[in-house]
Amino acid sequence: MFSVPALIDNFKTPACLAISIVALGTLAACGGGQSAAEAEYERDLQLNQQLTAVRGQILSEIGTPVAATATDCGVMPIGMYSCGIPEHYIVYSKKASNEPRLQQLVDTYTDLDKHRGVIAACSGRQPPELVVIDGQCRAVRSSQVVTPPPGSWW
Repeated sequence: MFSVPALIDNFKTPACLAISIVALGTLAACGGGQSAAEAEYERDLQLNQQLTAVRGQILSEIGTPVAATATDCGVMPIGMYSCGIPEHYIVYSKKASNEPRLQQLVDTYTDLDKHRGVIAACSGRQPPELVVIDGQCRAVRSSQVVTPPPGSWW
């Protein structure tokens, strides 16, 4: 950093000093800001990091959705398209998951997700039916069992 006395000593004429001060002021004004694109990128990056963190907490809360019967299973909408319908549904075990905590995490995720502004053709997506296969809750659509890969949701 520059000190004002050292800066003044380096310039012998007032004109040279004035030009230098104006130039430094201009550089400081231009270099300190962030472009709109950079600010938007930073917001998107932060939002994606928050969504990823909450998603990890949700998946941890769901764990292995163990169940003896389909009544041990639950389904929650998660995420939201701009028209108000859910983007996905998650399947969980009522026995293995803390439902109030899971609902809180899902609500947090959905609130954050609204800031992404996803626009999609909004067709009425219905929640899946629930079945138990090999002691775990699974989602069913049109009599077809859907087993999402680990770490994903429906």
